Amino acid sequence: MGKVVGVSDGDTISVMRKGQAVEVRLHGIDCPEKKQPFGTRAKRATSDLAFGKEVEVRVRDTDRYGRLVGEAKYEISG
Repeated sequence: MGKVVGVSDGDTISVMRKGQAVEVRLHGIDCPEKKQPFGTRAKRATSDLAFGKEVEVRVRDTDRYGRLVGEAKYEISG
């Protein structure tokens, strides 16, 4: 559990965990990088959905860059 404190691109978020931001690559999602066509839109869409939300991350793996790969979910209120 933690708060999303950053969005690197459409498929990578940073989650605050025990006072430290941890990068999480979203499992099952492949978005264009920021400099690729639609990369900025992908990042914006992920930010709109996740930034500032408390999420629960179910870790599935670690990628070759040391990022956690997992599923992030949050409860929709309202």
